[in-house]
Amino acid sequence: MGASGLNLTSDLVSFLKERRRLDYAASACEAGLVILVEWASLKLEAFPVDTQSTPLEEADPRRGNLGCYLVPAVNLTKDAEDYDGVGLLLWLPEHRRYGTWDSSHPFIAVFPEDTTWTDIAADPPRYINAQWEGAFGDAAHTEPLMPWPGHPYSAGQFYEPQPLSEGGR
Repeated sequence: MGASGLNLTSDLVSFLKERRRLDYAASACEAGLVILVEWASLKLEAFPVDTQSTPLEEADPRRGNLGCYLVPAVNLTKDAEDYDGVGLLLWLPEHRRYGTWDSSHPFIAVFPEDTTWTDIAADPPRYINAQWEGAFGDAAHTEPLMPWPGHPYSAGQFYEPQPLSEGGR
């Protein structure tokens, strides 16, 4: 698909094409220093979402099944100093929103609809620390992404992003 076909926001495109880095004190962020994915390496992948032990569990029509939903998203974070960097910041083109993916549980939380890349770049720890909901009083607000009915369900359990050719659409 290439980065140009990912429906990215113009502020994100400019930031990545200019090879800018997130500028913040690593000590202010639970993940430490976070490195972004390079512009040319951006791709759409299927991120697994399991609602077990989340606020969505009771409403999930697949509750009790051992599979996961597969949500197309663009991973924006390549690496992190103190944590697995994949999914710490995501772009969800179908939803036109930024979010974060918890690789330990697999779960996606999204930032408010009006959140821009400019907002994120101005205070990266606030958005990255949202991954650890409740642990940081100044973390950005998130809400769980309800993956049904718009995203496919897989009977397989995945704990890492899947290529779309194998994992979903």
